[in-house]
Amino acid sequence: NDLLKLLFSSEKELTRLNVLERIELLKMNCDEILIEALIDDSKLIRLNAFEMCGSIKRNSPQLKSMLMKSTAEEDQEIRNAALKAIGLYVNNIELIAIYTKLIEKSDDIVKAQIAIGLRKFAPTEALPLLTLLSQDKGIIVSTQAHISLYLMCEEKSAVVLAKNLLSQEIPL
Repeated sequence: NDLLKLLFSSEKELTRLNVLERIELLKMNCDEILIEALIDDSKLIRLNAFEMCGSIKRNSPQLKSMLMKSTAEEDQEIRNAALKAIGLYVNNIELIAIYTKLIEKSDDIVKAQIAIGLRKFAPTEALPLLTLLSQDKGIIVSTQAHISLYLMCEEKSAVVLAKNLLSQEIPL
C-alpha cells in the first residue's frame, strides 16, 4: 500500500492511472488513494475513480461523503459519474433526495439518467419524481420517465411514450 501511495503521488497522470488500474485489478482496499483520486486534477483519473467506486462498495464514510459532494459538481461528466457510483453508498431515501436536488438544476442528460435510475425503486418511492420528469419539456427526459412509468405498470404512459418515440426530435 505504501508503494502504491508513493506512486499515486506522481505528477504523471499515466502513473496515477496505472495505480488505479492495479488497485482495481487486484481488488485491493486502498480507500485513501481512491479518495485522493476523486479530487485529482485530472478528469480522467477522477472518472476512473468514480467507476471504481461504482463497481465495488467500500465502507469508507469519507468516500460516501466525496461521492455525495460530487453529485453537485459543475462538470457534467463528473456529476454523471458520481451519480452512477453513489447508488451503492446511500439508501433509497438519500438517493431520492439527491435526485430531487439534481432535477432542479440539471440538464436533460442527467434528468434522463435519473428517470432510468428510478426504475430500480419501488413504485411508491419513484412515482412522484417520475411524474415530475414525465412532464419535462425535454423529449428525451419525458420519454425516459414514461418508459420507467410504463415498466411500473402505468398503462397511460404508453400513449405518451408512443407519441414521443414517433417524434422527429428523439433519436431511436
